[in-house]
Amino acid sequence: MKGLIETSTLLIQLLKKEFGLRTDSLLSHTALLMSEGSEKYYLLTDAGMNISPSLEQKEKIINNAVTMAHALGNIHPNVAMLCAKEKPYDKMPATLDATELQRLNQIGQIKGCTVSGPMQLDLALSKQAAEMKGCTDPVAGNADIFVAPSIEVGNVFGKALKYMGDYIYAGVVLGAKVPVVVVSRADSEQEKLLSIAMACMCNVDAQAK
Repeated sequence: MKGLIETSTLLIQLLKKEFGLRTDSLLSHTALLMSEGSEKYYLLTDAGMNISPSLEQKEKIINNAVTMAHALGNIHPNVAMLCAKEKPYDKMPATLDATELQRLNQIGQIKGCTVSGPMQLDLALSKQAAEMKGCTDPVAGNADIFVAPSIEVGNVFGKALKYMGDYIYAGVVLGAKVPVVVVSRADSEQEKLLSIAMACMCNVDAQAK
């Protein structure tokens, strides 16, 4: 678990071969966002590790987040590939990646979830917005996991919900042999405790499998 140090200080050690914690999977950060008193929560990825992930990396990021969702009891999460447009557009590569990742999900390459994209945030969150825009996608208004197109989008989105929307923000890095708790030095005791609980649930789920 990260303490009062820079994230890079911890991750440099994690990546060293002599410690044997690396796997063939990609390391990615998955955050849990929930508001006080609500049973609904969202997962957001990747807001802390991969700066500008490729198509292949995004597939692995989805798989890590789905692993987290399964460990938390959501056996088939809805994954929204966040973009600024709801249709593929060649000047916005993230929309093309989202379209391909949805296809890979439909042919069974990405399992254990439903992936949709490209999807604007309002469509992912609001059934009313989806209805007004004529969007009948099953993930619209029902998203469980938000996949950000870049670290900037994920980081700003997550911190906006935390500091402007009073959401609780917890986070874990997945893809190593053990989950790694990576929290902000400014996070509350409650958020750090929730992050530890998430890591424990992922570890128990992995051992059960």
